Amino acid sequence: MVSDGAGAAVDPGDPRVRRATVWGGAGGAVMGLAVVPYGVLQTVPDLLHLGIGPVLAGAAAVASGAFFGWIGARWGRATGLKDSTLEGTETVLAGYAVVPLVVDGRPGKPSDGERFELRTTTRRLQLWDRTDCLWSHPWSAVHLATVKRELLVVGHGDEVIAELTLRHDLPHGWDELMIGARRRGRARSS
Repeated sequence: MVSDGAGAAVDPGDPRVRRATVWGGAGGAVMGLAVVPYGVLQTVPDLLHLGIGPVLAGAAAVASGAFFGWIGARWGRATGLKDSTLEGTETVLAGYAVVPLVVDGRPGKPSDGERFELRTTTRRLQLWDRTDCLWSHPWSAVHLATVKRELLVVGHGDEVIAELTLRHDLPHGWDELMIGARRRGRARSS
């Protein structure tokens, strides 16, 4: 399904995608239907005495249920698309919000971290741009190195595949990923 260096094959018709979309939408709708009306009634208790509190809470429930259902379905679909690339017993270990040094021919900005995710699985390392898999390499084909705990360099043979920075300032930087890579013999000390 995935060859060295190629993006993973994403199948929108995969049952995992449909299931994740439905569950994401249902979860979002439940949150919208349950949380927002309660907040409206708690925020404006005087409206209960006027008789318009339940009407306002009902309108807020419908609007927020629809909105959060849509958001949940989008999130669920994106997660399902990413998970559809997993093989058999492969599982996701972690995902990191990252910023490539170069994005669309320009220097990367911190806001680009909302687009990009570096996913580690039990079998490979993947870089995603929202729901597009930019590349996917098995652990046996990559080498990782860090520069000043801020920059991660992903290499394939003598070629540099990606230079990434973390979007969020994590207290331990890339340590967690590097420990996992060392266990697989894929990390180089810097």
